[in-house]
Amino acid sequence: MNLLAKLRVDAFLLGLFAAMAIGVLLPARGDAGQAVETATKVAIAVLFLLYGTRLHPREALEGLKHWRLHT
Repeated sequence: MNLLAKLRVDAFLLGLFAAMAIGVLLPARGDAGQAVETATKVAIAVLFLLYGTRLHPREALEGLKHWRLHT
């Protein structure tokens, strides 16, 4: 039996913790740090864009009606 399945560890969470550990142990510095920062911002923007394209326009308008919540 697979060890991850036996321990019921989610592979995504394991990868997330591994990425955080690598970031702590090997931080990007100098020019590489600027490139990583830019790549991170672009990746986050793409994630929000892709999530937003999955929303039905009616759901987006319903969310905008609760403008006080967003301020």
